[in-house]
Amino acid sequence: MTGVLTSSRPGLIMPDRPGLLTPEQFGKSTLKEYEFTDIFFNENAQAFMRGLEQDDDDDDNISPLSPIPEACIGDAVRLHRQIMEQGASKDEFFSDYDGMRFRVSKITTVGSVWFTLRRALWPIPRIKQLKGLHPRVLEALGRIASPGGTNASPGKGLILVCGETGSGKTTLACTLLQEYLLHYGDIAVTVEDPIELSLDGPYRNGRGYCFQTQVREGDFRNALKMTMRRSPRYILLGEVRGYDEASEALRAGINGHVVLTTIHAGSAIEGLNAMVKFVAGREPVELARSILADGIAAVIHISLHRVPKRDGGGKAFKVESLFFGPGDKSAASRSAIRRGATEQLVQPIERQANLIRLNRPIDFT
Repeated sequence: MTGVLTSSRPGLIMPDRPGLLTPEQFGKSTLKEYEFTDIFFNENAQAFMRGLEQDDDDDDNISPLSPIPEACIGDAVRLHRQIMEQGASKDEFFSDYDGMRFRVSKITTVGSVWFTLRRALWPIPRIKQLKGLHPRVLEALGRIASPGGTNASPGKGLILVCGETGSGKTTLACTLLQEYLLHYGDIAVTVEDPIELSLDGPYRNGRGYCFQTQVREGDFRNALKMTMRRSPRYILLGEVRGYDEASEALRAGINGHVVLTTIHAGSAIEGLNAMVKFVAGREPVELARSILADGIAAVIHISLHRVPKRDGGGKAFKVESLFFGPGDKSAASRSAIRRGATEQLVQPIERQANLIRLNRPIDFT
């Protein structure tokens, strides 16, 4: 960090750029009053923050790494003490402090032991609180998990959430699962590595329940076998990073479940191609395409952008999506996936985007 941050006080990393923190921020005395994504601590009480939001709209005044604001150093010292106590015998854990929840990971370097504290959304917000999601997108997502009725079968299929690192993929997937449990009830099981947001427990006055599980040593295949024994309505799989996760997500999507998972990708089409690529490493590519074409219910690519203070501040999603209807609906889009011609999905993506802009129901044909 030489040249970015310099230590001017024992045990504290301080800025070498004047003006990095605004006067308004120095008036805040607790960590929870700040918007940030991560805190890094080491054993010697060195500390810095990442993603600290400034009190203006000037993106040039934002540094990826920032010092702990002077006014809340005392609060940071108390949090540091708690982390050191909890981390004495753990490499990964959750830590609750002053209304905040952190997912903590230990980093052992050649010179010290550090702890990275990723600030989690807690409690998980309702989906309408997430900025940038159009009501027509929420309507289409709701239909996927519908329990059906007299003349309609229950919804099913794979919901694939794509985006870059830090784009909010896990936030959206977990928020959506929470919404299904609150609105429809029933049983959900998560299979994660690691668990990032807290979902475990009852919903809708006991008419819904989420069993949140963590994979042991990356064994997604056996973990999902155990999951199926619980007969879940909804399955949340952690981020797809390889064959096991991709294969199990695709197969669960064609077996009558509502499956949510995330994948690192630069667009909706890239996300679909990545799923096929992971599976095709061990199985025929034609089979991977066919299973994805049959089971996909929606692919959603998201990115985050800052909202100016004059418009309320915070961050909002920019969304690219493609929804697939049940049965014979979306036959052309499913056929494009089956044939490996995913570039042909550009037109249906644009067509649905136009309907959303006009505030019209999404047409799956």
